[in-house]
Amino acid sequence: MFFYGHPQNRFWKVIATLYNEKIPTTVEEKKALLLRNHIAVWDVIAKCLPSTSPANAAWSFGRLLEEWRVIDEEK
Repeated sequence: MFFYGHPQNRFWKVIATLYNEKIPTTVEEKKALLLRNHIAVWDVIAKCLPSTSPANAAWSFGRLLEEWRVIDEEK
C-alpha cells in the first residue's frame, strides 16, 4: 500500500537506475531512496511524464529512462 506498489510497475526500477541506487524492495528502502535523492511523490502533478505502469508496454525500459531523466535535470 505504498506508491507504485504493483510488482510489475517500473517506477522504482527507473528511479533507482537514474540515481545509481539498488532497487528498493521494502517500504522503508523506498522511503530512504526518495529522501536521499530529495524526491517528493505526490498524487497531483503539474506535468506528466510517461507512465511506468506495466500497461504502458509500448515504452521500453530504456525509453522510459530517457524520458524520466528530466527529473534529475530540473533540480
